Amino acid sequence: MTRDYHQLDAFTEADALIATLYRTTEKIPGPERYGLQLQLRRAAVSVAANIVEGASRMSAAEYCRFLEVARASANECGYLLTVAHRLNYVTTEALDLAKRYEGVSVALYRAIKRIRELEAP
Repeated sequence: MTRDYHQLDAFTEADALIATLYRTTEKIPGPERYGLQLQLRRAAVSVAANIVEGASRMSAAEYCRFLEVARASANECGYLLTVAHRLNYVTTEALDLAKRYEGVSVALYRAIKRIRELEAP
């Protein structure tokens, strides 16, 4: 399996989602700017950043650990987007984004599983 993060569909999608998420969260009310909005944005960047960082690690175990963190951040984004929607802070577009983050999470799960299978004795 390649360590070129550009080759991972999960990275490509996570990277593309960042700008969309930033636009979607622009209208979150001021009092939530340092709460929900910031948490969403940090989690979104964390998905892609952890994939990139993991790709530079020497061992497969370390690589998988960073992909697991990226997966957790993708799940966090999905959940927080539904929260923001329930609070009427964002449009229904946020629910589409949440589904896309679910797809990133699934892609990361599959990548982790594949790496572990290739590294098994």
